[in-house]
Amino acid sequence: MKRVVILLMFLLLINVVNADYSIKIVDNDIRYVEEAEFVLYVTNTDVLDKAYIIEFFSDNFELFSERNLVVKGGETEVVDVMLKPIGVVDEENKVNLILKSSKEEIVVFDIKVDSSDMIYVNLDVEKEIDPKDDMIFSLKLRNNGKNDLKDLTVKINCDVCEESNLILDLGGNSELSKQGKLKIDSTTNPGLYDLNVEIWKGSLIGSGSTDLYVIMSSDIKKIEEKEEKFLINILKIGRENQGNFLSEGSLRLEVSGLRKYFTKFYPEPDRVEGSENVWDYKIGVNGKFVITAVSDYRLFVFGLLVIVLIALVIIYYKTRKIVVVKYVKPIKEGKVVKGLKVFLVVENKDKLMRNVRVFDYVPVLISLSGKYGTIKPSKVEKGSKFNKIKWDVLKLDKWEERILSYEIKSRLHIFGRLLLPRAVLKYRDGKGRIKKVKSNFLNVRVR
Repeated sequence: MKRVVILLMFLLLINVVNADYSIKIVDNDIRYVEEAEFVLYVTNTDVLDKAYIIEFFSDNFELFSERNLVVKGGETEVVDVMLKPIGVVDEENKVNLILKSSKEEIVVFDIKVDSSDMIYVNLDVEKEIDPKDDMIFSLKLRNNGKNDLKDLTVKINCDVCEESNLILDLGGNSELSKQGKLKIDSTTNPGLYDLNVEIWKGSLIGSGSTDLYVIMSSDIKKIEEKEEKFLINILKIGRENQGNFLSEGSLRLEVSGLRKYFTKFYPEPDRVEGSENVWDYKIGVNGKFVITAVSDYRLFVFGLLVIVLIALVIIYYKTRKIVVVKYVKPIKEGKVVKGLKVFLVVENKDKLMRNVRVFDYVPVLISLSGKYGTIKPSKVEKGSKFNKIKWDVLKLDKWEERILSYEIKSRLHIFGRLLLPRAVLKYRDGKGRIKKVKSNFLNVRVR
């Protein structure tokens, strides 16, 4: 049993001693443009000299080292091995080379690669960018690898513009230049921003950035709107800030003459300088400041019309040759209204008149009590809708006034609203023509 254990230990010792190679790592965590460095120790455990061949097959790495070497019996040769990425590689890679002599050994190298600089990126823009204009950019790409790259995704973005994507091909160890446009948000505040480019092929294989300086862009739009209605004029003036920074200033509106007495402002002015109204404003980006001036002449015109109408009525009554005025008084028993007494006042402002006839009309729903004033009617005629009362005045001197009257009451014993039509006076003028004069009508509310 002891002999078997001793034999197994002897065989294991032979395997360790007879190992043909070992690896020392110098630098295996690299950027894409760098080379991974190793030291390969090749040991000949035989007595006789031995020839070794190093074979390497890879599409994504390139080998820099001796390919043929002779190691004397019992000695060790040192081989410097450098591996450089040339294609699309992973973050962690296992790279194999074959060490051949009387037998083949596969030597494995572990390499970590940061591929973010596989593609060199140079991005250039104008020194000053106006946000109202398109931004022109120039992009230069260089493939640091030897292999051609198909369908690369180029992403161009910044905080104040829309992202732009390009799909392109880039040959091995070649350069490519592109020019394009980006639209910047017109409301972007002045300042310094980052413009970034990323190149993707499954993973990030290149990036670059540059400063984007957005200048102050003033764009203040005037607002002026007019609206005219009947006796109303509406004026709106203001400013709209379409620039990219706070706008400060003042608005002035001159309102002079009679117009200022009929004009109101919304909002009220901050101050008045002579005939000018002044508003101070601060308008943010995309903001507005609007003043509304309303000139309203309705009350003035309506008041003027009322005055003119009253004047015309006065003139009319003052200049008429003969006037008939109609009015009523309630007939009460205690606090109860039993009926109405209607008065017709006839006044002659002209020369002597003869054979003047006065007519008044009473609705059939109203009954005549048969009581009249000192001048009795000459005739009372009944009709389907109205009863007609007629007075004949034989003579009416200049400036003479006659008062005709009669009493009425409702047949339904309810008055409420009572509409009494106009009375009519007829006379002949100096040429014998019949003239008519009408009184006022009455709309009486009786409780």
